[in-house]
Amino acid sequence: MKKKQIIIKKEKHTGGVDCGKMTRKSLSTSELKSNNTKSCGMCTTFEDWCIKNNREDLLERWDYELNNNTPNKITCNSGKKFYFKCLDNENHKRELKQIGVITRSINSLITCTECNSFKEWCLNNNRQDVLDRWDYELNDFLPSEILCSTMGYR
Repeated sequence: MKKKQIIIKKEKHTGGVDCGKMTRKSLSTSELKSNNTKSCGMCTTFEDWCIKNNREDLLERWDYELNNNTPNKITCNSGKKFYFKCLDNENHKRELKQIGVITRSINSLITCTECNSFKEWCLNNNRQDVLDRWDYELNDFLPSEILCSTMGYR
């Protein structure tokens, strides 16, 4: 026998992040009986998503000084960009990342541009000679501003 699905009109949320939207959700009879109809996947906070998906590393990188919001106040599908910091070097510049892009994949990587730059690759691979020959007049960018993967190096 096929399980029955019931379509309900969701109420506005009573706690957490409120998307303010009235949505429709298809629920099984058991879900309806469990009274778990208040949480909307679209309204899961970024903090909850990180914890649920074992990605606390993203919370560690959250820049509480530059961001006007905290991870428990924004949705995991937000299209807004927020600042993340480098855990390896506090002097590296903060980077803006879009939350929705990060949470589309559990394995999403946020890498520090400076740590993964062509300059860092040269230094880590004893190629100071390449940096010494860098033409600062003809190039519109610095070796630290290029990801090593775009140059074919890893």
